[in-house]
Amino acid sequence: PAGSPYPVLNNIVGGVTINGFTATGWTANPIIAIDGPGWGECLTITNSPNSVIQGLVIFDWGNNGTIYINGSNNCQIRGCWIGVNLAQAVAGNNGAAGIYINNANNNSIGGDLSINPEYKVWITNKQDGIRFESNSKYNTIYGTFIGTTLDGSAGLGTLQNAAIFIRQ
Repeated sequence: PAGSPYPVLNNIVGGVTINGFTATGWTANPIIAIDGPGWGECLTITNSPNSVIQGLVIFDWGNNGTIYINGSNNCQIRGCWIGVNLAQAVAGNNGAAGIYINNANNNSIGGDLSINPEYKVWITNKQDGIRFESNSKYNTIYGTFIGTTLDGSAGLGTLQNAAIFIRQ
């Protein structure tokens, strides 16, 4: 954003893969963090089908959608921690939705943890964990923990609104 010393990965177009699983030193938990000290959206994927975002820690972003998928179909978000830092502590959270999907279909969040436990998505956000709007259809969520500890054993009380918000 203007005036920010931090780059924002927005306006991603033309199917892209951002793969934190391939980082040197990665074992089972993400090791790449994107800290946005209160700035807008972190990743904005617009009209960019078949994009993959995986293995990232994303926290302290301000606006709708720390990960914002807009008009992009068949995208995957796997193995990301949203609203917590690398030390697994709630860290500034994010301003609105952790993942915001708008006018986008057939996207998947998380994965089958019995096959790939590293695909777990963990969201501790200020408002909505995941938000779907504007005719978003056939999206799937599995292996995703929203508003809980990493193992799902306790609530964190971080969500002000809904774990999953749908407005068509």
